[in-house]
Amino acid sequence: MNNPSFLIRLNQKTLITIALNSSLLEIRTWPKPGNVHKTQNFLKTTYTDFLTAIYNGKSVWNDLLQTLESSKDNTSTIYVKTLMKAVKQMRSVQSGGNVLLGHYLLNIPLFMGAFYCMKHEILDESQFWKYIHEIFNKSSSHDTIVLFNAIRLAQPGGMGTRKKYDLYNQNVESELIKDDINLLKIFELSKNYDTISEQLVSNYNFARTTIISILIKYQSEYPDMNTTFPRICLNQILQQDVIEISEDLNEYIVRVFLHILSQRIDTLIARKTSVSQAEQVSKKAKKIVDQFSRVARDDWFGLVLQFDSELQRFNGKLNPGTTADLLACSLFIYLIKQQLFNKNLVNSL
Repeated sequence: MNNPSFLIRLNQKTLITIALNSSLLEIRTWPKPGNVHKTQNFLKTTYTDFLTAIYNGKSVWNDLLQTLESSKDNTSTIYVKTLMKAVKQMRSVQSGGNVLLGHYLLNIPLFMGAFYCMKHEILDESQFWKYIHEIFNKSSSHDTIVLFNAIRLAQPGGMGTRKKYDLYNQNVESELIKDDINLLKIFELSKNYDTISEQLVSNYNFARTTIISILIKYQSEYPDMNTTFPRICLNQILQQDVIEISEDLNEYIVRVFLHILSQRIDTLIARKTSVSQAEQVSKKAKKIVDQFSRVARDDWFGLVLQFDSELQRFNGKLNPGTTADLLACSLFIYLIKQQLFNKNLVNSL
């Protein structure tokens, strides 16, 4: 490296931009069938609610950066305290309810891991994932209590009830302490019905292997993509109506979204309706994914619009919100890999 200290400063400055742009790319891409987007609001949640929460979330990422530089708390405690701060911020700046809990659950550990690697000048990606795993592995039941409080404050949909460690049971905190249920254990217990929990307990296995592979594969199909992605996501925050997402970039991300949905049922849909209903949505997504190379570009986009229209008729019950969270998380991983673990990029600085 020509100048290690410059590399560290550059990436710390860029890290907040990556965090914001991962969420902005997810929400500004349209149409992600069944989700809120720029041409589709829900009854109580609008596209503007998402944008407001994301842009105001810059202070959350700034505070986390400062905390990581100075705090003596362990990483698990920093994670849940930041999550609580993020949820409070999200709820205070817009009236659409829970719009970013999934993003924060998945992306805060990624931010922390990236900071750790930058601080210690680590270019070995395996150390990045080891650090993130330890956030959950070395946590305590008290961290889980903070997690529960943050989720209750966010008020996500489709939570249902559980026989053990139910989120809204008045005795749940004493149960967690008595049974010594840390973050890793609670996510392990919920992984079969919640994809976010499954990703956290598996150290993002599906996102960092399957989805990242698809991001790379699809990007190679667009000749001019390297001039628009990921470069623009590293240099400046995507401001609404200032930097427009190109047609290719929009199509690219819609395709990745549909591919994710075709590979995994959306557990938010499953909890709101049924597993069989979620499976039907994934099957429809797969048909559209498979049609991409068989029909004209405009015709394919028409199929996506039709799919969106079908899902929107169910008033949010067929909302693949967890798939959208996975998309944002995977974009975060991809951009971090480009900035921290891309040897060509590092050697060029």
